[in-house]
Amino acid sequence: MALWCAGKDLGEVLEGKNWGVPIFGTVKEAITNADVMIEYAGHTTVKAHTLIAISHGVHVVVGSSGMSADDFLEIESAAKEKSVGL
Repeated sequence: MALWCAGKDLGEVLEGKNWGVPIFGTVKEAITNADVMIEYAGHTTVKAHTLIAISHGVHVVVGSSGMSADDFLEIESAAKEKSVGL
């Protein structure tokens, strides 16, 4: 979704009906009450999004590719430090 959609309801944007599904402008806003985040946005943002979630104690399922071995090591270390699953 585009940033102009932030703060709106997904259903209102797609078909003019309220679905009760909020659109957030940032990952940090989206994970406020989350236990798990599924990351599939793409290789340019996957590392940053994953580290944000981990830093907030949120478990992460990564469905994106394109990270380096060093990226994985950094993410794994952060997850272990916060005791979250990855």
